[in-house]
Amino acid sequence: MSHYDIDVTGLRSFVVLAVARSYTAAARELSISASGLTKRIQQLERRLGAPLVIRDHGGVGGLTTAGSTLLRAAAGLLDAFETISSSTRGDAGPRVRIAIQGLDRHVAARRQVASAVLALRAIHPGISIEFSLLGYELPVDALRSGHADLALTAVAPPDADIVSTRLWPMERIGVVPARHPLARRGVVDAEEFAAHPMLYMPDISVEFMSLWSLGDTRPLAGARLVDIKPSGFRDVYQSIATTGGSLALHPEASRARPRSLSAVALRGAPPAWYHLTRPRDAHDTRIDALLRLLLLQT
Repeated sequence: MSHYDIDVTGLRSFVVLAVARSYTAAARELSISASGLTKRIQQLERRLGAPLVIRDHGGVGGLTTAGSTLLRAAAGLLDAFETISSSTRGDAGPRVRIAIQGLDRHVAARRQVASAVLALRAIHPGISIEFSLLGYELPVDALRSGHADLALTAVAPPDADIVSTRLWPMERIGVVPARHPLARRGVVDAEEFAAHPMLYMPDISVEFMSLWSLGDTRPLAGARLVDIKPSGFRDVYQSIATTGGSLALHPEASRARPRSLSAVALRGAPPAWYHLTRPRDAHDTRIDALLRLLLLQT
């Protein structure tokens, strides 16, 4: 693949199509017709000398090997194009600030989030997506103060001036010290897991912390809680390893655990969901597009 084979418009169109998996949805986000999008993809395929999309009666059945390779390279290619473009514009471009509830940045690495962000960058060249961790701050406070445009949360705030959109189910994995009696079990009932000492961060909202200390499996009042006050997620791992307490985490955080910790699947935990939260009166075409792209990943 030589440097002159890539058409920037075609690449951006392909990225949106690869994420949306629908010519109709992708064309809507790109503000072109479905037939116009088809022509762009076909032209890109001719220039690259390989099919990119597996077509079926519904539109997109998947990506070819070449298509998957191009999608993996797309973020770097867009970075290069945007660096050149921003140097000629002389400005930083628009930005969307997304706050993540809690201490764990791994949420931003979820496939759904990464795909939606990549597609948004393809639709709105030059846009900057900034992630930040809320720590012990409530999402509604960050939104009302103007410190964030959106918040990715595990608990939908009930406030009337805040609107939350449910995205996708949130799986929880039990994490214990490697020497823990449950460490060698592949699957553990959530109630049995919750009967062991659980880590608890008292400065985080009860609703949010209950998900990770399994307060929705059994009342926190009847749990054996080990209070911790970590400054970051590395401290959370360290607390699990040293206190003997356990914690429920989402799979991304579980995969990043050190070798001193083990993970088990939790059977029977109540369903939980990720939510994207924003001020009700906020209106921004870029934020609206990001929400639609996230919903396409559900």
